[in-house]
Amino acid sequence: MNLVVDIGNSRIKYAFFEDGIIQSQNSVEPTASETIFHDVWMNKGTRAILSASGKLDEGFLQKLKNEVDVIVFDQHTKLPVTIAYDTPETLGKDRIAGAVAAWKMFPGESSLIIDMGTCITTNIINSKGEYLGGTISPGVQMRTKAMAAFTENLPLVDLELPKELIGRNTITALQNGVIRGTYYEIQTFIDNVKPIFGINNVILTGGDAKIFGNLLNFEIFALPNLVLSGLHEILQYNA
Repeated sequence: MNLVVDIGNSRIKYAFFEDGIIQSQNSVEPTASETIFHDVWMNKGTRAILSASGKLDEGFLQKLKNEVDVIVFDQHTKLPVTIAYDTPETLGKDRIAGAVAAWKMFPGESSLIIDMGTCITTNIINSKGEYLGGTISPGVQMRTKAMAAFTENLPLVDLELPKELIGRNTITALQNGVIRGTYYEIQTFIDNVKPIFGINNVILTGGDAKIFGNLLNFEIFALPNLVLSGLHEILQYNA
């Protein structure tokens, strides 16, 4: 049983794989990391890959090493794709993992991966297996929080899609601005890069992807576990 651990900006996501298929998965706050070690013992994990978006907790890493054979995903880790990015040392590991998973699913095809998490990232891998780059913008929750934090009178709103295109009150105006504004941003990006890079597949992932899956005017593959699957593929590649 292989373990994949993805330490993000606010939560730790992890999953157990067997024969390339997720058997179980969970998401916990960093303060609840003991849950992971309990699950490792229960699932009899033997190999693991650890990816951290920020600074790695050395105590957590050492404790994990006491349980399983661990690969720490960094800029020196071998990859089944080529990184054609000007500053590969600054490239987010989740972005790389998503591209690896897309290449595994659609080898020889060009894919656009849109990851809707704390930030929204777009990532392009071409038909040669080269990661080219993409964009980074605020995620939808960050947008709602920013407007509430940096203004005197705008409230923090729930992420719900209003029926009308325009807001008839401040709440629906904010919701339209965040959700429909993000939709227009993503849809326009897809429309522009598709002919330039010969995009064959558009993959939507991340915690807020469910809000947009039915809105986008393009055939979308909604794959919530894309990053975890990509990390597992990297682990297998380094076996």
